[in-house]
Amino acid sequence: MKLAWLRRRRASNAKAFDHIGPSPPSTPSTRAAGRQWTPSEGEGEENDVNLLEDLPLNLKSPQGPQGPQLPSLTDRHTDRMARSAPVKRNGTGSITLSSVKAVASASVNGRNSDTLSDFQKGDQRRLSLPCPMPKSFSYSGDDLSEIVEAIESEAPTLDWFRDLWVHLLAGKRSGMVKLPVKSLGGWVQVYNSWQALGNWSPGDAPVLLDAAQLQAVTASPKLKVMEWMKVFGGTGGTKSGAVKLNMPMFLCTCILLANTISKKQKLRFLLGIFDENDSGTFDQDKFRSFISAFFQGLQLNFGLQLKNRGSEICLLSKTLLARSGVHGSLSLKSQLEHLERWLLGETGDPLAIPFALFLERHSGSGDDPEFFLPEEKKFRLSHRSLVDPPMELALALDASFLQRSEMQVIREIFRHCESRHCFDISHLEAERVTRLEINPNLWCNKLARALEQVEIHRQNGRKISMEMFLRQLCPRADAHHLLMFQSWMREVEDKEKLQERIARCREVLDTFEEYQSLPLLDQAEKVNLLKDYEFLEFELQTSRSLESLVPASSHLLRFEQEMIEGKLSQDAILMLMCPPGFRHASPNWLDLVVEAFLKMEAAHEQQRFAQTEFLFAPTNSIKRSFYKARVPAHVLALWHSFLEALDPEKSGWVTYKQMLISGLCPEVAGFMCHELGEQEAFSGEAFLAEMMKIHHVRP
Repeated sequence: MKLAWLRRRRASNAKAFDHIGPSPPSTPSTRAAGRQWTPSEGEGEENDVNLLEDLPLNLKSPQGPQGPQLPSLTDRHTDRMARSAPVKRNGTGSITLSSVKAVASASVNGRNSDTLSDFQKGDQRRLSLPCPMPKSFSYSGDDLSEIVEAIESEAPTLDWFRDLWVHLLAGKRSGMVKLPVKSLGGWVQVYNSWQALGNWSPGDAPVLLDAAQLQAVTASPKLKVMEWMKVFGGTGGTKSGAVKLNMPMFLCTCILLANTISKKQKLRFLLGIFDENDSGTFDQDKFRSFISAFFQGLQLNFGLQLKNRGSEICLLSKTLLARSGVHGSLSLKSQLEHLERWLLGETGDPLAIPFALFLERHSGSGDDPEFFLPEEKKFRLSHRSLVDPPMELALALDASFLQRSEMQVIREIFRHCESRHCFDISHLEAERVTRLEINPNLWCNKLARALEQVEIHRQNGRKISMEMFLRQLCPRADAHHLLMFQSWMREVEDKEKLQERIARCREVLDTFEEYQSLPLLDQAEKVNLLKDYEFLEFELQTSRSLESLVPASSHLLRFEQEMIEGKLSQDAILMLMCPPGFRHASPNWLDLVVEAFLKMEAAHEQQRFAQTEFLFAPTNSIKRSFYKARVPAHVLALWHSFLEALDPEKSGWVTYKQMLISGLCPEVAGFMCHELGEQEAFSGEAFLAEMMKIHHVRP
C-alpha cells in the first residue's frame, strides 16, 4: 500500500501534493489525464493533518525534472523545526497550514519582504513558534523568569524583544547554516582583508559584499559562500538587484557565535567594527548600528521571524545606551570600559543580563587572556592600519602548546631547579619536591626534553630564565604565546594570593567571634577602671605625657590629643581602657553589620577562588549568576545607619579611631580599613559598594 501511494505521489505534480494533510483523491482517470488535485471548497486548511510526520525526508522533497530532488541540509533542518514546534489550530481543531508555513515579512538592513531571497521567505518562521521559557540554564545559575520580571517592572513599555531573547538563550545552538570556524586570529585576518577593500580609509570599506568578494575575504569554498549568501544575503540597498551580504552584520554574527573567543575580546572586536573613525567613543548612531546588526544577524542565522521593527530597535538602543552609563563627558577609555562592563552584566542591570547570558553561552571558557597586558598592548581593531594577531584563549591552541593547568607544575619545577642550580631532575623527584602529580605525557613530551636542554645551556654558561624554559617547553610558541604563558603564571600567583586572603578573612572572623564571646566587666572592675580614669585625667592636667602613664599596647595612646582637648567622653575613654579578655559593653546592632560584612566577604572570596580554580581544572564546571536583585530598602537603611553612627561629623569617612571608641573589635576595625580604603579610614561610598558586591545586589 505504501508503494502504491509512493507511485501515485511521484507521478503527480509536487506542488499539488507537497502539503501537510491527507492524501488527495486519486483515480485511474485522474492519473491518466495527469490532472492536479485541488481541495474543494471547505477543505484545505480546515482538514490539514500532518500524516507525513514519519516519512523519510527524501519522500517529502519536491520533484524536479530529473525526479525527486533531495533538499539541502538547511531545508531539512528548518522543516523539522517547523513540524516539531507548537502550531495554531483553527476553530475546528485541525492544524492549519498557515501556522506552519508562514512567510516572514522581516526587514533586514533596509530590506523588506519583497527583497528577501526565496530561502529567507520560506524558512524564517520560527520566532512565531514560541520557545518555552526555561526555569534554569545549563551554563548559568540565573532564573530567566526573574530576569524577565525585573526588566518588565523597570521598563514596562519598552519592547526589548522578549521572544527573540528567550529563543537565543534557551533554544538550540545550531543555526540555519554552519558558520566559518576560525580562531580570533583568523577573524582578524578576515577583518584586515575586508578593510583592505576600502584602502584602509575609515568608513570606505564596502558594507555590502557580493559572493565573489565574500569568498575572497573569508578564503572559503564557493559552496559554503553560497550557503551564507542564501541565509544572510538580500537585494535591499542594491540598484542592480544583485544579492549581496551585509558584512558588518555577518562578521558580528560569526564573532558572537565563535566559542573559542573570550567574552572581552569579542566585545572589543564587535565594538571596534562599528567605531569606524577609531575615536574610541560610542555615540547613539554607532550603538544603534551595533544593536541592529546583533539582532538582525542572529535572527537570520537561526531562521527567526523579525518583522520590520526599525523604530523599536532605535528606541531600544537609545534606552540601553542610557542605562549603560556611557555619555560624552566620560573619557575615551571610560566610555569603552563602561560599555564593556555593562554588556558583560557586571553592573547587574536587568536589561544587560540577556547580553551577558548570550556571551556566556557562546564564548570560550576563561577570562580575558590579555588581563595582565598594559592597555596600549591589548587587542583593538583599527580602520586605518593592519590589526596584529591578538593573544588568544587556550581553546584556540593545539595539543603541542602548553595548557593553563600545567603552569603550576612548570613554575614549581623551575623554581626548585633554579634554587639548586641544576636542572637534572627525575620524574619521581619532581613530584616529591613539588608535591604535585605530574602527568606522564607532560613529562615525557615536554618537561624532560626542556629540562635537558636548559641544563646544557646552564653548563655552557648561559643565563637561565623562565622565558628560556618556556621556549624549550614549547618551541612553536611566538611572542604572543609566551605572553599568554606568563599571564597564566601570574594567574597561579593570584590564585595563591586569593587563598591567603581567604585564610585572612576566616582568621578575622574567628577573632571577631571570640571578641563577641568575651565576658563583660563586673561592677568591681568597673569601679577600679573609673579610678584609673580619674588618675589619668589628673596626671594629664599636670602636663605628664600619656605614654608614661599607660602600657605601650593600649589603644588609648592614639587619643592623647583628644583627651587633652576634652573631646572624648568618659564612656569612650573607659571603653579604650578596658583590659584584655573583657568587654566594656554588650554586642549591639553595629556588631551585626560587621559580622555580616565578614561572613559575606569570606564567601565572596571563596567564590572568586572557585572561579579561578575552574580555569586551571577545565573538567569541572561552575555556573555564574549575573542577575542582581535590588537591595531591600530596610537593608540599605541599616547600612546607612551604620555609616551615620561611625561618622558623627558627616565627613563621608569612617575612621579607625571612631570604630574603636564605638566598641568594635580593634582587629576587625583594622581589617575593614585595610580592605575598603586607607590604613586609618575608609569612605562611606566604598563601604556601600563593597556591601552590594559581596551580597550580589544593586542599588
